[in-house]
Amino acid sequence: MYVPKLSVLQVKAPLIVDNHGWGCTMENQIGKSRFNQFANEEGFVVVWPSGYYRATQPVWPSWLPLPPLPGWGYTTNAGTCCPAAAAKKVDDVGFVIDLIEHIKTEIRSSSGNAREIDTTRIYASGHSGGAMLVNRLGCELSDIFAAVAPISGPILDGKIPGILPSVLSGADAFQCSGSMPTLYFHGTADVVVPFKVEPFHRLFLGFPGMAYYKEQRKKLNGIPRSDKGVITYKYGNATCTSFGPAEMNTTFCDMEGGAHSWPGTPNGHKHGPFRTDFTSIDASKAILSFFRQHSKRPSVCDSSLQLNMDSDGKTVARFRKVASHGECCIKCQLDKDCKQFTFALRNGGLLSGIRKGDCWLKHTIGNGVPKRGMALGTAPTEEFDEVMV
Repeated sequence: MYVPKLSVLQVKAPLIVDNHGWGCTMENQIGKSRFNQFANEEGFVVVWPSGYYRATQPVWPSWLPLPPLPGWGYTTNAGTCCPAAAAKKVDDVGFVIDLIEHIKTEIRSSSGNAREIDTTRIYASGHSGGAMLVNRLGCELSDIFAAVAPISGPILDGKIPGILPSVLSGADAFQCSGSMPTLYFHGTADVVVPFKVEPFHRLFLGFPGMAYYKEQRKKLNGIPRSDKGVITYKYGNATCTSFGPAEMNTTFCDMEGGAHSWPGTPNGHKHGPFRTDFTSIDASKAILSFFRQHSKRPSVCDSSLQLNMDSDGKTVARFRKVASHGECCIKCQLDKDCKQFTFALRNGGLLSGIRKGDCWLKHTIGNGVPKRGMALGTAPTEEFDEVMV
């Protein structure tokens, strides 16, 4: 985590969760995005999470492990790529939830409550496998993140048929729902995550072509297929096309002849499959500009939220498959007997009976029993109309 000095840090500071690619490390991602340098100028906080398992060969069954090659970094669970994180269903989404809450507490504590994380301005970015995880965060945590910016990594929710993910290495398919403002970069000559549909990558890794991903992202953001977009940036090999209204904008930046890399980083490779376009666009600056344009409207349901807590109060009602903790909060607000609500941000243990989307309305406020993956909130007192704004 990087935090600027107190005189620079914004009173309500934005937070960027910046994710490394498959086989890479936190340090490698710092070199690509350089967000620590920009944080010193703009006063935001940035964190680089690490994958839990070392990366192993992607086209290889997880149940027949090979040792990672020297120098290889880590892998995260983006859904269907790559062993062993997805096969072992590592809860990286839950980890990011806990990480954000930890950082919020740390900033308040270290600043003597003079600074805090702005919960309306939390963002995610990442490259390659980290971009795939970013897309998953945008799908599953749409009520937490204000915008995302993945580079060279589409949504891998298990909807694209593939031999390796489903038969050999296992997968962790998830439901992608909700809108999310998105800025996306991809090189047209990428051979690691191909721009166009490529049979090997589709069958063995479940990778979609970029045309499929673009339509998928537009549909999630409520943008009609007939929207042809507007070119908002064109220089050198970079062409950025913007779709949809400002609040749900989706912008795709195609890098003509671009490889599997972070455009504009001075730390990139000059040759090979990871060669960098140094002059057409600086992706980091573009991402920060995009993030500045997007924030979530503050909600009384957000302000009352605490994570990793459950209530032992008496249950008034229970609902399943609720879309977000905000919707659970609204249900509590509409029920005169509800004093507190509890929402499952992710699945509980094997025999817990808790599934993501479970919502409990509580008649009394209990002492609070710690439980992973649960969000607790007290009944809001503001008017319902204000919550829905």
